[in-house]
Amino acid sequence: MRAKLLLLIFLMIFILGKSQVITEGYGFHEEPYHLGINIPHASITDNSGNTYVTGVSSDENSPQGNMFTVKLNAEGGIVWEIREQTIDFVLEAGYAIALDENDNPVVSGLHWNGSDMDIKTVKYNAENGSE
Repeated sequence: MRAKLLLLIFLMIFILGKSQVITEGYGFHEEPYHLGINIPHASITDNSGNTYVTGVSSDENSPQGNMFTVKLNAEGGIVWEIREQTIDFVLEAGYAIALDENDNPVVSGLHWNGSDMDIKTVKYNAENGSE
């Protein structure tokens, strides 16, 4: 019985800790939108210590959530962030990220084409986030 209780307490702490990271650690938007969807799905770090994170994030223009990628410098500061705007009210998200031979991030995720979901792959310029 004691082992089950300890396991239950551990799971509750783990779940509460995860939800705090998601709602506070990835709140890139000012009020009240920072309480929307902000979920990282994948990350990778380049040879210079920059980290790229991709996932889904909502804002005032797209409360359903967009495919979102952010570059963080080695100190954790935001260098650039890119939001792939959605059409209609469909959730889109980045799910995988890799670096090419020049450390440019390549992101793949789901994209709404107007009638169903497609796989979307985008290569960003590491310096400024342009496609």
